[in-house]
Amino acid sequence: MIIKLKLICVNKLFVKIVVKMSLNKLMFDDTEYQAFVDRVNRLNVIKYIIDNRGTTSKEISVHFGEPENFMVFILDLWIKNWNTFFESGRVILKGENYYCLSPRNPNVRNDNPIINF
Repeated sequence: MIIKLKLICVNKLFVKIVVKMSLNKLMFDDTEYQAFVDRVNRLNVIKYIIDNRGTTSKEISVHFGEPENFMVFILDLWIKNWNTFFESGRVILKGENYYCLSPRNPNVRNDNPIINF
């Protein structure tokens, strides 16, 4: 896939944001990604993360047989918009590991929730 971007500003942060936004737009328009969204069941992914605390995106994508870049993208979406997907638990990322906090967890609404085992 060839990506053509017109860079308007020399500021590196701005360039990163423009590139990320363009890649995200490409991802949403991708028919393979749309098929992935139709196939993926959020509750099954949540259950897998609960059962396998500290799992990585690679392990999740291998378990479900889905491309890792799509899985990372959708997990990132669930993490950043956690209040939209709150009913079944909050997915959080610590380092490279994913965890799911129950809505009953007292730390679940904190900006940086603490993971207690």
